[in-house]
Amino acid sequence: MTMSDMKCSKLLSDLYKDMIEHLQQGEYAKPGGYELYCIHRDNIITQYHRQPDKGGKAEDVLEMFLSERSVEANCILQADKRLSENEKKIQEEREKAVLIEQQKKAAEEMARMMDVEKKSQQERLMQMEKTFEEEKHLQQEELNKAVNSKLAEQKDLLEKGFKEKAEVMDQEIQQLKKEKEENFFKKVVMPLVEVGKDLFSTVLQYRLVRTKSNGLKNNSTSKN
Repeated sequence: MTMSDMKCSKLLSDLYKDMIEHLQQGEYAKPGGYELYCIHRDNIITQYHRQPDKGGKAEDVLEMFLSERSVEANCILQADKRLSENEKKIQEEREKAVLIEQQKKAAEEMARMMDVEKKSQQERLMQMEKTFEEEKHLQQEELNKAVNSKLAEQKDLLEKGFKEKAEVMDQEIQQLKKEKEENFFKKVVMPLVEVGKDLFSTVLQYRLVRTKSNGLKNNSTSKN
């Protein structure tokens, strides 16, 4: 659970306390109780939206809150003797529409967050690719200098007749190349691969969220 989740959940919990008292006192069970319930619930949503700095999960947490209250709202609706059966059906459809609208807002909010995350990952990947090329160039320069130095030393040994030492030097050159390659792989290649994996995962999540958001929009449009 993120800080935004916790902050928004606590805010809604605090705002809902008065409604709990009304429920316990049976005020919503009286004729006209559903209308009063909707007024109080709408006031909570209004106050919730007025609160600043809720973070990126504000609509998602509100959607969960309304979903959790849906059974409660329906029970109050069905028990309200002031409403006719036809009015109850109309209000049922209204409840569904409100929930769908909030689900759409939550999906759009998540899509915006994922879009920001995707761009951040892409920028990070581009920076890593730049670092990769710079490090590759630097490593190659360092390797060339080290190998040339060893080769010069090896040539000197051969000229002086130290063949065995020259052969040992050849092994050292090969080991040096291997160590440079392994170090480059660990230091540059692996972090680049990890960033690529993160970006791939983010893009997949982004597409799923976008698909959900578009589906809710289409559903809402068809109902209208």
